[in-house]
Amino acid sequence: MLNYSEELEIPLDVLDAAICQALDNAPVPGWIEFERQQRTLGSVTYWLRQRELGGLGTLKLHKRTDAITEMNIAEPARRLDARQRRHFEEVIAYVDLEVFGAVATDDELLATASIAPELPFVTQPWERVPDEGYDREMLRLWHDGVSAEAIGRQVCVGKRRIHNRLYELRKKYGPEIVPLRIPKHK
Repeated sequence: MLNYSEELEIPLDVLDAAICQALDNAPVPGWIEFERQQRTLGSVTYWLRQRELGGLGTLKLHKRTDAITEMNIAEPARRLDARQRRHFEEVIAYVDLEVFGAVATDDELLATASIAPELPFVTQPWERVPDEGYDREMLRLWHDGVSAEAIGRQVCVGKRRIHNRLYELRKKYGPEIVPLRIPKHK
């Protein structure tokens, strides 16, 4: 059973953004699906699954200090078959490669400080969402207090689609990134 825990000298928000981006940019559509849950400001869980194989395991991040994050990787309680385990290990190796730039081995742990310059500095909540379609622009406007109807006019979709997309993004990134309501401009 694959269960692994490590403390990394990377702030939670930086590591979370890098993992989310790596999973969003998986090499093949459908290769990995994930659900991101942020129960507190210091804890994030990624539930990893694949359509044909089912649930594969979790990747959990816990903020220890402002600069240190504990990362836990665990298989589900039920036993994985060989195909599921191989796929889970491939996903973890892919995330490791994308986030750290090289696959870590048991003998040599990566110098985590070396990845910091490669990661963009995120100052606004909507910058944590990949810049695909109209998502980032929609979130920027939402954070500025623009109504769903006005956002829809700007990006050429209906207000109902804006509300639905905000709901989808809120489930994926949490209410800190996609708040339920923003005070409207006066």
